[in-house]
Amino acid sequence: MNPTTSAASAPERLIAEVRRHELGLIGVTVRLVIIAVIAGATWAAIDAWLPKKSLWVSGSKWAVAILVALFVTVMVVRRFAGWANHRLEITDQRLRVRYRLRKAGWDIPLLSIVDVTYTSGPIQRLFGVGVLRVQTNFAPLPAFMLDVPAVKQLADEVLQLRGYAWEQYVRSASAQDAWQLRAAS
Repeated sequence: MNPTTSAASAPERLIAEVRRHELGLIGVTVRLVIIAVIAGATWAAIDAWLPKKSLWVSGSKWAVAILVALFVTVMVVRRFAGWANHRLEITDQRLRVRYRLRKAGWDIPLLSIVDVTYTSGPIQRLFGVGVLRVQTNFAPLPAFMLDVPAVKQLADEVLQLRGYAWEQYVRSASAQDAWQLRAAS
């Protein structure tokens, strides 16, 4: 019996699932406010410039309402859906970065992680969030996750898991070598 088969067939355990912090919604809120200001200014301009009780007034107001609905649907709802679906799953064997519902995202084996860093701007530090960057040995650019809550603790935890994965790999490799030596003698 090969000792590595039991380690290879062990089920993957989910250790943590991290979602983006609500700070990511500030951009969506700013877009909503800008759209509301532009729509209100356009509505007021229609009332001021076009003659009252004209067909142009009601048509123009309907056009503004439809355009605002399209902008909100396309820009804001899409950004909100992206924020809501962006998550990082940490297991004992890999990191899974998921960006969208239908797209798979990245699966990063812990053994291929070279470095884990984080950065936080001044506003992010106020909220206790940051950007987590994971550099691998197979990709030229790091994978990153925006607005990660408790980013320092998460980076330390990923580095500890990587160390644990390397220990398990070295143990299983040395056990496999010992088993092959015993089988050869």
